[in-house]
Amino acid sequence: MKHALTLLSVVALVGCGDHPVDESLTLGESLIDQVCDCPFASGEVFCTDPSIATSAERACGRQVYDQNEEQIAPNLDCVIEQGHQAQRCLDRASECNATMYNECLNAYGAAIQTCPDIPARALEMLAACRAG
Repeated sequence: MKHALTLLSVVALVGCGDHPVDESLTLGESLIDQVCDCPFASGEVFCTDPSIATSAERACGRQVYDQNEEQIAPNLDCVIEQGHQAQRCLDRASECNATMYNECLNAYGAAIQTCPDIPARALEMLAACRAG
């Protein structure tokens, strides 16, 4: 469970609005909120100390995406689609059933591992957005 929940916090760091970066961030934050509303996740670090992207970090991420869209879009499109599938799975699961949520999150974690890689240079640029 911990591995799958950690992936949610990573997604929230990678990507409100129509821009793919904003869609990714908003979706990641929504998944985290849905899981963190459950008692079994209350002690998770990403629930007690969420790392929500600032407006400057979002703007930087959009700029990096726009400059490297061809390299980043395949990954982000895949991550967003898998995030929507995870959201649907969580919505179908019994409310806060840890086992069912874990199955959804593990499936999500496995699915995003199959998404195309982002080239190292673009990842470095995205990481610089978080570094300030």
